[in-house]
Amino acid sequence: MWTYHNPVRIAAGNGSLEQLPALLAGRNCLLVTFPEARKLGLVRRVRDLIGTQLRGVVDGIQPNPDVQWLAPLYETVQHEHADVPCIVALGGGSAIDSAKALICHTPSGRFGDLLSILKLGEQLPASDLHKQLIAIPTTAGTGSEVTPWATIWDHAGGQKYSLHQPCTWPEAAIIDAELMISLPAAATLASGWTRCPTRWSRSGM
Repeated sequence: MWTYHNPVRIAAGNGSLEQLPALLAGRNCLLVTFPEARKLGLVRRVRDLIGTQLRGVVDGIQPNPDVQWLAPLYETVQHEHADVPCIVALGGGSAIDSAKALICHTPSGRFGDLLSILKLGEQLPASDLHKQLIAIPTTAGTGSEVTPWATIWDHAGGQKYSLHQPCTWPEAAIIDAELMISLPAAATLASGWTRCPTRWSRSGM
């Protein structure tokens, strides 16, 4: 296993999920993940690692975060889990992007205010109420775990929002290749091809 920090603290290597308790450092958290995570045993693995520090699980994340389901989820997290300082995002780019929206605190606690700030290209006020993010990818290719960027969709309105705030940099990322073993071959190829088609082409893949 190896570690790196620039500016996201990275723990990488087989079995590096075991570093989660140390990265949480005693803090409570919410787990944001994809619907199949329970069936794959990933939610249980996280719960076994951190026990009662896991204060809730959001496992209904769908591809391409859309405002229609993200807005009520955001307000639930901001109001009902205001005292939880950290979110652990486990999954692909959509889970991590959704978590980046959920960690942002607006003074009103309303999702519409976050969208208004994004439309104007402004920054959220600095606040201790922004949650911290630990990102744990289960796919290769998006790089969302080490950037502040996220994409939020409004399919009904025909719009796409780019979320990029000082508070949306993940605090840490865990890159554990063992978490990608259950990913179907087609999804593995698609995510890798997205990042480096030229190199894959040269290698005959």
